[in-house]
Amino acid sequence: IYISGPGHGGPAIVAQVYLEGTYTEYYPTITEDENGMGKLFKQFSYPGGIPSHVAPETPGSMHEGGELGYSLSHAYGAVLDKPDLIVACVVGDGEAETGPLATSWHANKFLNPKTDGVVLPILHLNGFKIDNPALLDRIPQSEL
Repeated sequence: IYISGPGHGGPAIVAQVYLEGTYTEYYPTITEDENGMGKLFKQFSYPGGIPSHVAPETPGSMHEGGELGYSLSHAYGAVLDKPDLIVACVVGDGEAETGPLATSWHANKFLNPKTDGVVLPILHLNGFKIDNPALLDRIPQSEL
């Protein structure tokens, strides 16, 4: 499975489930044509519409992306619950500065490679967060 941690990574997931047809299965008024796409775009990040982050109403979502820091712990929880699972978890560099996520880097110590699933953490190091440069972008590559 794929878990999107960056706070505003929701459009990527919504686009995928729309293009594959799942979004229309859940929301039939959002049809797979020009009119449906127009409705989808107009409700994006608008009051009463869909949020800019992955949310419970996103088809296939098991992670609420609006509060940063929990993507990696959700990924580890998923593989502990389902041992044959592989989870690709994208972690934003701003999100990586939160306490919950900083602690989650150690969750691999609980996994047994013979009996548990696999988590592949992917750090999206773009150097920015909402109001300042990201800390992980300022440290030497060897330390990272």
